[in-house]
Amino acid sequence: MLMCADTVDPCTFAPFVYLFHIWLNSECWMQRNGFRAYDGVSHNATTLDECQAACANDNTCAAIDWEPSSVGESCRISTSTDARETVSVAHYELKRICLRS
Repeated sequence: MLMCADTVDPCTFAPFVYLFHIWLNSECWMQRNGFRAYDGVSHNATTLDECQAACANDNTCAAIDWEPSSVGESCRISTSTDARETVSVAHYELKRICLRS
């Protein structure tokens, strides 16, 4: 999993960095602990990697929420990055790489 810096837009990097990101599956994730998406839908993924892969393979997905708990992890997939503050949840926003022609 490639993590993005909080304030960096991957679409503004120099072209050589585009190639680096494309080589690493053309996506990166910005993590925001203590947030949950407003419109998340439950998904049956059992690991964080599975949850992120489910989102990356869905063109409408913009973010996931991952909530570890004593009864098992919870994956929620969202079409929006709008999120509210909460506890015990890691919110990951998917940054898809922009390809310039």
